Amino acid sequence: MIKAQDIRGITFEKAVFGGYDMASVDGFMEDLANDLGLLQKENAVLRAKMKVLVDKVDEYRSNEDALRTALLTAQKMGLNIEREAREKAEAILADAATEAARITGDAQAQLELERARLDESRKESVHFLDSMNTLCRRQLEFLRKVEDLDFVKSIRRETAAPAQPEAEEEAPAEPAPAQVEAPPAAPQEEADEQPTRTFNLVSEADAG
Repeated sequence: MIKAQDIRGITFEKAVFGGYDMASVDGFMEDLANDLGLLQKENAVLRAKMKVLVDKVDEYRSNEDALRTALLTAQKMGLNIEREAREKAEAILADAATEAARITGDAQAQLELERARLDESRKESVHFLDSMNTLCRRQLEFLRKVEDLDFVKSIRRETAAPAQPEAEEEAPAEPAPAQVEAPPAAPQEEADEQPTRTFNLVSEADAG
């Protein structure tokens, strides 16, 4: 590359005939050297600016790469967080559904058990009432037979005669049936054995 100093240092041989004016050539060469110097300075400035721009571009590119890497990392992290959150939510929902099904099943089983116990209690109550009803009827029947015994009638006449002498002409009043209180709730075996004892008492009374 030709520099301004090179132009200024060039010398030409003097022509004898028909040569150029040396002063004009020197002036032109000086102007050319000055313009070339200015162009070289501007070129150096532009090169410096270009270097700065290239450095900035490289910096921007590295920042862009870093930003792109950070963006991709953030996207991956976001996707991982979303996936983990979805998996945890599905697991929580599954556990909740399983627990709800277990609680519902336990409650249903407990309900069926309580219903079975209630039905059994009703059956036992009905059976107990039937047994007590049968026992009461047998006891009343036994008391009626006892009232019909001769010695009982004789004792009642002897007891009632002094207290009411003026009532001899009236028809004797029938004795009121004895009030029988319901016996306390007894186990099933005692309730089943009670009629046997009642019949034994009836048999002994008839035998007397």
